[in-house]
Amino acid sequence: MKDSILALIRDRQHVSFVDLSESITGFKGDVTMLHALDPNVVLWPWCSDTAIDAILELTKANLIFPHPASTLVYMIDGLFPALPQVVNPPEGGYNERRWLPICFCDYPIESD
Repeated sequence: MKDSILALIRDRQHVSFVDLSESITGFKGDVTMLHALDPNVVLWPWCSDTAIDAILELTKANLIFPHPASTLVYMIDGLFPALPQVVNPPEGGYNERRWLPICFCDYPIESD
């Protein structure tokens, strides 16, 4: 699965979780991928364990990078969680589940 995810991201760039779910066999599932620093921040609620492991391995190897995405990307894709969006996270994290829309590229975010 890792090779398929990497190939898709390298080919398209700005790949959403919907793109991954529709393009990669076995990606879609019923496991929620959470943000490592805040367990109330949902990255995507419809992953498989294998998909999460592959994404984590690829990000740790610096082969793919998450980028902030507009909710419009997911609206156009036709699927997004019915959760409030992350906006200015409070120190100490959220008390309830929030969604952080991201896309993946094969390059890091440039910082100023």
